[in-house]
This record gives sequence, structure tokens and C-alpha cells, in this order.
Amino acid sequence: MCFWQVLLSSHSEALRGRSFSQLKTREILWQRSKQKKKKKTNALRRRGQSSNPDHSDLLPKLNRTEGQIAGIKKMIEELRYCPDIIQQVRAARKSLFGIEAALLEAHLEECVSDVMARGSAVEQETIIKEIMRTFKSADSHGIEF
Repeated sequence: MCFWQVLLSSHSEALRGRSFSQLKTREILWQRSKQKKKKKTNALRRRGQSSNPDHSDLLPKLNRTEGQIAGIKKMIEELRYCPDIIQQVRAARKSLFGIEAALLEAHLEECVSDVMARGSAVEQETIIKEIMRTFKSADSHGIEF
């Protein structure tokens, strides 16, 4: 629910006589409080109260990549020039590789380092095998130029 819906549904009486700038100030304060809650949630996750790191900062990149792929589909439907389509496919792949790199970095910094610092030898060996398995399966499907 957005700020305006909350404000109108719960404070319709209190809104009378307020200027737009006063309402806009309240909206900004409301958004800041939501951001603080999100940061607090992320801090709790980093302290070990959640087993997985928060990757919500990657959502804008994923949305952009999704838009690129929709654009590629449209280009194919419009029978556009092949090199133009290939260029867009490569751009989308590069975007996905960037997302993959960010995920890997977070995994290594948070999950793997935690297991390496506090885990048993069996847990350490398991996480190393997991990483190797992930990269072997990804590399076997990749295209090299």
C-alpha cells in the first residue's frame, strides 16, 4: 500500500486544511521510516538471525535485465537486423554476469566466510564442494568465444 492510500484511508479527517508541501513532507518521512525498517531487517540478517543474505539490492538490475530480454523478444518479432539483436543479447548476458558476480561476492563474504570461521571440517568441505559443483555446472553450459 502506498503512502497516499494509507494516508487517505486512515487520516481523512486530519488532512483537511493541510497544504501539499505538508503532505509531501509527511510522505518523505514515511518513506524514510520504511527505509530504516529495511536497514534494520538487513542488519538482523547480517548478525546471523537469517541464514541467507538479503539480495534485494539486485532487484533493479534484474528488472533492467528483464526489460532487455523483453526488448530482444520484440526485436525478433519485428525481424530486426541480426547483429543488432546479438548486441542486445550480449548486453543482457553481461548484465546477468554482473548479477551473478554480486551474488557470488555476497555468498563468499557472508555464507562461506562464516562456515570457514565457525564450521566444522565437514561443513567446510561441503561448502567448497557446493561452490565447485555450481561453477562446473555453469561452465559446462556456457559458450566461449
